[in-house]
Amino acid sequence: MPTISLDIDAAVFNPAYIAYIDDFTRRQIFFGGSGSGKSKFLAQRSIVRVCSGRNQLIARSVARTLRRSVFNEIEKVIAEWNIGHLFTVNKSELAITCVNDAQILFAGLDDTEKIKSITPKRGVIDDVWIEEATEVRRN
Repeated sequence: MPTISLDIDAAVFNPAYIAYIDDFTRRQIFFGGSGSGKSKFLAQRSIVRVCSGRNQLIARSVARTLRRSVFNEIEKVIAEWNIGHLFTVNKSELAITCVNDAQILFAGLDDTEKIKSITPKRGVIDDVWIEEATEVRRN
């Protein structure tokens, strides 16, 4: 997938998390209180990664909570960075597709059978972000 170059000033990223913008460590845990900027940073990083051609799955314990949380956060970043022309947003399917065909897909973990068949438009899922991981039960 082609890479789309973004000219984003580093000052838009939370200094507490910016060291992780290019970190591909297999497991990363971000913590902090409400309003600490974790989700906003991860939304920003998702946009950077999808523009570089990586597909991402964002999951939360219950599917119905995604639209009003993480999905909205990513839409806000797209609007703040004025890069809406680079994305197609499908609210009914909870999918955001970049012009390079990389995707951010969303799923609830309340039905684990549905997770098994999630496939991006091109390639494979490269990154998984589990929002509010403390709410997720291990089966």
